[in-house]
Amino acid sequence: MAPSSFEIRYTAALKPLLVALGMGPAQSGIVVTPDDLRVYMGWAFHAKIPIRDIRHVEQSARPIFHGWGVHGWTGRWLVNGSGKGIVRIEIDPAARARVMGIPVPLTTLLVSAAAPESLVNTINRMRVV
Repeated sequence: MAPSSFEIRYTAALKPLLVALGMGPAQSGIVVTPDDLRVYMGWAFHAKIPIRDIRHVEQSARPIFHGWGVHGWTGRWLVNGSGKGIVRIEIDPAARARVMGIPVPLTTLLVSAAAPESLVNTINRMRVV
């Protein structure tokens, strides 16, 4: 299967700030291949997660109101340009991500996707293959 690319979702109000910080749409994205899921947001975040290590993926029913950009704590990372379109990805064993170039563990990734349902379906399709 060919790789599938998805855009990170940005709100109109926040987009100019994240572009100025080097974390805008031109420097960010989500790529799903048969082997891995790659998520990146400019210089601030990069992750390459083996598809075989993704245990669960779902679209979140609730928007996030507490931050935009890249935030994390104890293996759980939020990478978003919007509080809407959040996709939750559970990983085991923990993957390695890089935040500002520093390696960090990644067990849960919350990412805002412009097409969240399509992203979830694509990841699930790759997990089955």
